[in-house]
Amino acid sequence: PRGIRFSAKAEELAAQLEPDPELVYHISSDLGAMYAEVGNWEKAMYEDSRALEVSRAADDCAGQINALLALAQVSLARQDLASARSEAMGAFSLAHLCGDTLLQAEAMRSVGDVSEAAGEHEQAMRQYEQGLLLEAASPDPEIRAQLHFVMSMACDAMGDAARAAQERNLAEAVGLPTDAEDDDSDA
Repeated sequence: PRGIRFSAKAEELAAQLEPDPELVYHISSDLGAMYAEVGNWEKAMYEDSRALEVSRAADDCAGQINALLALAQVSLARQDLASARSEAMGAFSLAHLCGDTLLQAEAMRSVGDVSEAAGEHEQAMRQYEQGLLLEAASPDPEIRAQLHFVMSMACDAMGDAARAAQERNLAEAVGLPTDAEDDDSDA
């Protein structure tokens, strides 16, 4: 894909400059996301791991958390639930240590995603609810909408259609795009 070619070229050009950890982090993070989008899990894992390594070296707390969350999503896509849980919990612990409640909420959503993938729907619901409590401390409509939406999916999996509909309505109330709107934005 074109974006990967441009990012790879940017990486080549960046190699000719003085080492800049922030630039390397952003390039690796972007490449990891692009490789994940096209399903190239090995390359996504490599780039996200490099982003984590660089952010650790730079003592960039938010960068480490975001890299761990990206790694957790790749592990989840690869159905490596043990690694995904470890990475998501690592992100949550680090976000707690850094005092960033929004990143804690995102990390707890990721932990819930792992529980959901493992078929632990009730546990996932508790984790998503904990994420909502954290989000309320530093309101962020996008995170709130995502949490309500994943809660609706967990409710569907548990056979609670009424609660699932309620959670979807709450997600839509804070502006979660519908599938059609999301598909249009990729055009």
